[in-house]
Amino acid sequence: MKRQCLRGVAATVLVAPLLVFNTTAHAQYNPFRTDTYGDATRAGKMEFYMIGQYWTADDSTLENVTLDLGIPPNQVTETGDLIMSFDDEFMWGFGVGYNLNSHFTVRGEFTFGTPDYSIEFNAVSGRAEAFTHAGKFNLDYNIIRGPVTPFVSAGIGYFFIDSGIPSGPTDYWCWWDYWWGYVCAGDTPTHTSTWFSANAAAGIRWDVNESFFVKASVGASWLAADAEWLQAIEGMFVFGWKM
Repeated sequence: MKRQCLRGVAATVLVAPLLVFNTTAHAQYNPFRTDTYGDATRAGKMEFYMIGQYWTADDSTLENVTLDLGIPPNQVTETGDLIMSFDDEFMWGFGVGYNLNSHFTVRGEFTFGTPDYSIEFNAVSGRAEAFTHAGKFNLDYNIIRGPVTPFVSAGIGYFFIDSGIPSGPTDYWCWWDYWWGYVCAGDTPTHTSTWFSANAAAGIRWDVNESFFVKASVGASWLAADAEWLQAIEGMFVFGWKM
């Protein structure tokens, strides 16, 4: 009986400090620490992911654009405002990130697409296809430490667009090919722009297990196009791997 009492006292003496420490740890939890307390499925891990994105943008205007019209050598140039109205587009991309802890993730990602658009230039209208490429550098805040959490995100980046509209005469070069004979090719410069961008989004993240995760979000990007800000709405689905 005495031995059992002594064992009970000893167990109390040994376990009590652990309980006190555990309670203190909960009270002093700091989401900014990189050594996160608790069950962390992402803290301290790199991640690589693929992106599927639905993209829709406001109309944009490129001011004082000079275009070469006509067929060489009878080319003429005209200057005016070029109005572009984009169709909705599905884009793809990839990204890489690092989870500072269960709450904070820093990441960079890149998306690509070829949206169709209509144009108006000096009372002339038409349709064409553009090439776009966007880069974002963001900080995510995962609200809950657990594997399923809502999150908010914000960051800055750039947006590149190639309008596909000629900006000068075509340059030609020719060479002799052993198989095809005398071959000529040409390259026509096009109007391009690179704009600063800012973005914000909100969504939900699910860390399926220690290696795999998915995310879905809705957000907006604001593009500093010349003297005005253009807005694009983006719906995004992400699936990736943690390392």
